[in-house]
Amino acid sequence: MSQRGRGSSSSKTYDEIREGICSFNIILNERSLIAPVFRPFRKNTNRIGLNDEEKLLSLDRQVIDLHYLYIQHKSRVNPSDSEFKSLFTNEKFSFELAAEFALKEWKCGHKATESLKLSDSIQEELSILRSRVIADRYRYVEKKISEIEIDLNNLCDTPSSRLKPESVPLRTEEYRCLKYARGSIKEAVRFFTLRGNLPEVDERGQAACVKRFQARKTWFESRLGHNNWS
Repeated sequence: MSQRGRGSSSSKTYDEIREGICSFNIILNERSLIAPVFRPFRKNTNRIGLNDEEKLLSLDRQVIDLHYLYIQHKSRVNPSDSEFKSLFTNEKFSFELAAEFALKEWKCGHKATESLKLSDSIQEELSILRSRVIADRYRYVEKKISEIEIDLNNLCDTPSSRLKPESVPLRTEEYRCLKYARGSIKEAVRFFTLRGNLPEVDERGQAACVKRFQARKTWFESRLGHNNWS
């Protein structure tokens, strides 16, 4: 994984940064900071098929996803293959067994839906162990973000608008979460949390966040005419 905007890491081979990247992601999993789907992993090239480095990165991302599942959802995962059931029942996570699972020559969608039997909501949190439908939804939402940024910046230039340019990044983030959630307030708060925006809060804090997204959804619909959350 290479963080966008950091040229020094993007110029290095994956093998050179692999140990640090994997360790960093394991720490994020253990601390419940940012779901894997929202982490800036290095992108594959546009060529057909994966080169050796990309294959290695794909395997590592699968192991990172499995570790995340163990930390966050192990009581909700019951693999159909008996050889991998212990991945989520052992007292300690087995990276060796996770690597064996990753090496299975099944498509990631099959691994997610057939082997691990993951719900859609859990797949939405993972970087690679997800169905094509879930992956396509992620790409669709991200493509919409540039459109909302243009609309928000144009609104800032409107004399009657109270929106300030410095508020655009947060409004964009709120829109992104609402779009991922298909307009569901509860799900928008979940995505906001999964993206690392909401630290652990009590029920009062959660209620405040729900009210915030209710108001923001109404704002997007009334001020920008964004009524299609599908």
